[in-house]
Amino acid sequence: ELTREKQGAILGLPGQFATGQAALGQYRRLVYFGLPLDYYSSYVAKVGAVNAAQITAAAKKHLKPGQAVWLVVGDGNAEMKVRTDGKDVALLKDGKPVTLRAALSDLATRGDVGTGGLVELDTDGRPKS
Repeated sequence: ELTREKQGAILGLPGQFATGQAALGQYRRLVYFGLPLDYYSSYVAKVGAVNAAQITAAAKKHLKPGQAVWLVVGDGNAEMKVRTDGKDVALLKDGKPVTLRAALSDLATRGDVGTGGLVELDTDGRPKS
């Protein structure tokens, strides 16, 4: 995954300067964030040098899983699937298929996704009662 993301960032760089407007936008960002105008001259080398240990250290420093908000979009009545022996089969609990809503409710009850509980929204983004 790290190699894929690094290659994507490096190979996508020329596209960020594909038009005059895009190039101007990139240089505006440099000024806005107080970065040197030659920032991109070392960008490829810096991205290429990133390793898994640095990613892990940055994640531990900046990410706070207990404060995360998870957004799951889907049909709450859809049956959950698991891959078994190369096939997708229904996830069962007590011999019955588990729906997305039930699986998320179970995660929230156990506290596996933080302490905020489960809030289900309607299609307009309002909490369901």
